[in-house]
Amino acid sequence: MKKIYLLLLITSIVFISCSKDDSSSETASLTQEKIETFNFSSYSKMDEKIDEISLIKEQMETATVDKYTQISDKNTSRNTISEGLKVYHTDRINNIYSLRKKLNFTSIQSIADEINSLVIINPIKSNELFETYKNLLTKNELQVKTIFENRTANVINTKGEVLINGKIEDFKINISKNGKYIGDESVKTGVAAYSTNMGLRVDYSTGREKHKDDFGKTFFRYFTEFNAYLLDTKTGQYIPYPVDFIIISNSYAGFSQTGSNPLSDFAFTMEYPSGKGTTVRNTGGQKWTAYQTEGGYINALFRTKIAPFLTASCDFKYTR
Repeated sequence: MKKIYLLLLITSIVFISCSKDDSSSETASLTQEKIETFNFSSYSKMDEKIDEISLIKEQMETATVDKYTQISDKNTSRNTISEGLKVYHTDRINNIYSLRKKLNFTSIQSIADEINSLVIINPIKSNELFETYKNLLTKNELQVKTIFENRTANVINTKGEVLINGKIEDFKINISKNGKYIGDESVKTGVAAYSTNMGLRVDYSTGREKHKDDFGKTFFRYFTEFNAYLLDTKTGQYIPYPVDFIIISNSYAGFSQTGSNPLSDFAFTMEYPSGKGTTVRNTGGQKWTAYQTEGGYINALFRTKIAPFLTASCDFKYTR
């Protein structure tokens, strides 16, 4: 009788042990499973996810920027600037990896972000990554971008795919077969200011984002934007770096309806943004009319505390 009880006890222990192992294995498998491709039920659901990711990135960037807009003004050497760039972009890369882990997803935008930060830390790896994904990327004198608009690229995988209702949608800028993409259009861009030694450069841009709603109808959101770069004197390249963007007086971009008299009053204006970061962007609400960029006015101060001489300002009007 004792032998029977002992046998039952051993069997029970083995069964429980196996059950726990299977459960743990399954849980671990589910936890580690990566999202290969996002599949959204609608365009609005995709926009919601993009907003969620954008908010996380903004929070990460804000935490990083707060450190690098408070650097002491004591050191002004070339090495200080170069090392400051490396330290900042090391933190940015850590943010990129943290975001991938949090989302369980690697977007083509995160690849572009990684390449842009690696260029100052590990140029060889930066070039290798670009070569791997060059069919989905473009490169200009300042940085690497995806062939998709920045926001949308946050949910597009490294194969260039995102699904709406199980169907692969084409969101490539200017070469979309079905037109269903979110892209920046009618963009005007230029240099807003340089510091006196050319070490700091700030660009401005303004235009419209093109969207499609769930019924296939096109609408627009209009924007103004600043981007800041520091010159790495060792390589001669301008690298993104956070600054304070300070609007001194009312600065705006004007928009008018396509085909209207360019000297007539603007249909509406958008203010240029203040803030901290490598990029600040002011995006307006939904509009159903396609307006074009016109003239504008910018009166602003841009400064970084990596060195006291890296300050730039501007006060100018521009035309279409």
